[in-house]
Amino acid sequence: MILIIEKNKNDMNKKGNMYEWVTGTWNPLAGKCPHGCVYCSTHKLMRYPVIQQKYTGEIRLDIKAMCKNLGKNKTWFVAAQNDLFAAEVKGSMIHEVLRWCKMFDNTYLFQTKNPERYFQFLKDFPEKTILCTTIETNRLLPALSNAPATVLRSYAMRNIHKFRKFVTIEPIVDFDLMPMVEIIKECNPEQVNIGADSGHNNLPEPSKEKLLALISELQKFTVIANKSNLERLLK
Repeated sequence: MILIIEKNKNDMNKKGNMYEWVTGTWNPLAGKCPHGCVYCSTHKLMRYPVIQQKYTGEIRLDIKAMCKNLGKNKTWFVAAQNDLFAAEVKGSMIHEVLRWCKMFDNTYLFQTKNPERYFQFLKDFPEKTILCTTIETNRLLPALSNAPATVLRSYAMRNIHKFRKFVTIEPIVDFDLMPMVEIIKECNPEQVNIGADSGHNNLPEPSKEKLLALISELQKFTVIANKSNLERLLK
């Protein structure tokens, strides 16, 4: 089954444009993300003074955001504009974010390129948690990001069993078909979200045929959610 996820208007505090099925994004982490991904959407928004002020400088908690009433029966994408589990983020900050989440009866999506750090907080996550990692490609491309290699992300996700697990392939970068399938399968994801480079970053991208082959292979063991921006590569 292929689900088409419609692209929404970019709104940091309400409906995010990454996942149609979330209530919105909650961004309690401020400062410059240490992963420095070349395609980072936050970089594209630095022309706005409020974004520049929040996402530059040392990593810190946004006190105003930390006071937000998160309501109940919602699904929040936590720290969508940063990486809460980057190695440089203090554990005390993560504990504070998780403590606030647990005060509200919601589902929380956490996504990181450093999923090995999830293990430090398995006892602290809210009951209704989804743990996700990004896997852009199986290839080693150090110029893409300072984050751990995707094979290491896969290995970490494989060993998590307590919570629901998703994988996001966005922006999808050219890959080797079966090695790509294997590192995603290792994660044992309930759902795989696939999206293209919508920021015009001139990334190496797969052909339509290779992309369709990947989707076909992944459908054998998981649900695929295609973002609408993937249509460009499927024409």
